[in-house]
Amino acid sequence: KRNPKTKVLFYWASDMPKPQWKDSNATYPEGGYLIAKKGGRDSQQFDVRREDVREWWSTIAGKAVHEFGCDGIFVDGATAGSKNGPWGKMFGAEQAAAMDQGVFAMLKQAREKMGAGKLILFNPLHGYDKEHPGLGEQYLPATDGAMVDDFDRNPSRLQSPEYMANTIEAMRKAAKDGKIVIFKGWPKFTWHTAPEIMKKPHEEQFRLAREQIIFPLACFLGGAEQHCYFCYTWGWLGEYGTFDWYPEFDQKLGTPKGATVREGWTFRREFEHASVVVNVEKKTATIDWK
Repeated sequence: KRNPKTKVLFYWASDMPKPQWKDSNATYPEGGYLIAKKGGRDSQQFDVRREDVREWWSTIAGKAVHEFGCDGIFVDGATAGSKNGPWGKMFGAEQAAAMDQGVFAMLKQAREKMGAGKLILFNPLHGYDKEHPGLGEQYLPATDGAMVDDFDRNPSRLQSPEYMANTIEAMRKAAKDGKIVIFKGWPKFTWHTAPEIMKKPHEEQFRLAREQIIFPLACFLGGAEQHCYFCYTWGWLGEYGTFDWYPEFDQKLGTPKGATVREGWTFRREFEHASVVVNVEKKTATIDWK
């Protein structure tokens, strides 16, 4: 009602079940889980090599659209079978590659069952550096876009300047190819790593997030193209900033005057109503609104 253009996506992970999926889990094919050690505990993983598992998963994707009124699906964990992904560590490279092919087949089946005009976004799309290979680009042709889910997520997932710079470029490249990209930025704290801050009133958490928004927002603007969207919270639940509004969102931005100019680790970009400068090495940024 607030915005008829809003698209509602059904959260539908492709790697493992979630406890909240009570109805869907009850219909899962018997014996269709693989068991692996994760964090010292047994973890159930979908055996997507099996046709009955793929049929189950894609059928529920279609049900989400045709019965629940969703506009598509958000596929979390889609890259589990990629090189150096979690499935490779759990089951070995050969089996992970076979499971990865199962994911692609499953996405195709879901597309057919959802019908034309419905969206498939996956998670995650990331950059790379000397220690980490790029992640997610190979899934873009089979989907409508992706989420960059962990940009500069401190302190649990520190990223090098090279990694951040290449993530900005990965977003820009995907968007130039006509894909949707959701850029997930974070303040310097998260629900998981800052228990003392989580004990404070929401107003205090929001105040800190307000003070820290410029760097992730400037990084986003450095690579954003049409159909790129900025998400900024300190967790995944509604109370972690999902519905908070920031003064920057009310500023006039206008169209870009050109491509981003890069000098070393510094990115500069001019918009009709803003000048953006960001340094991913020093993690400093300015946005001058005109």
